[in-house]
Amino acid sequence: MSANLNETKLFTVDGSIEVIHRAPGVINLLEDMQRGAVFTGAVAAATDSLANFAGSTAVALYDGEDVEHIAMLVNGKLVIGTFPSTEDLKVGDQVRLVVSYEVGDFLFAHAILRIEDSWLWMPYMHARTRKGMIQYVVKFYIFFIISLELFFCGFFLLHGDLEEFNREGRIYFAFFEFLIMPFITYMSSRDLIANGIIAEGIFNALGVARYLDFNVNKYSIGNLSSDIGSSKKMYIFDLNKALEAHYKKYKIQPTA
Repeated sequence: MSANLNETKLFTVDGSIEVIHRAPGVINLLEDMQRGAVFTGAVAAATDSLANFAGSTAVALYDGEDVEHIAMLVNGKLVIGTFPSTEDLKVGDQVRLVVSYEVGDFLFAHAILRIEDSWLWMPYMHARTRKGMIQYVVKFYIFFIISLELFFCGFFLLHGDLEEFNREGRIYFAFFEFLIMPFITYMSSRDLIANGIIAEGIFNALGVARYLDFNVNKYSIGNLSSDIGSSKKMYIFDLNKALEAHYKKYKIQPTA
């Protein structure tokens, strides 16, 4: 996903999926499209510039075992994106896409909202806002520190050395806990926090009030459903349920 999303104009497009094609890798998708295995006619002719599209600095189509690449025709327009678990999307689905124009006049899908059931497909590892990521990192840090305290205190207590540890080692341990560890946590998570701007741009384009505070993670289909297959749907969310909780929390009056 683009690191310069704040410089990319996002907008929404409503329409019906006319054609959809999936591929496990960028090269597979481009080869399928260039040989005409996906689209025909004018749209197929436009794929001559797909090499430029794939190499565009504005869009990063990234490969990985947790994602797949899709090419769709929506309202006669070519749309490309990278998402986890798109097998539930099918021809005929009415969708609202959060997109940007890219090299070659293609649309790049940053998120897909299916109107029928309000399922929202978000990019892999990019479903939290910056505020949400900071809260997540802080919770992890607190959990780690508490676990570390319990482990070391329990260890020295069992060995009868707790008083000696508190007297001689506590200051060094506190230095690690409250100076070294916060620095390590910040350095290892700052890119993830910065990537929260991607989710913010998507929520803003979808018209979410107070989008900087919006949290969809509790409403992942993977969490809401007990089906075995739902474990792969951690980045598909029930937008209506998330909005209902969001509006209730911040006392926002939903717009018609």
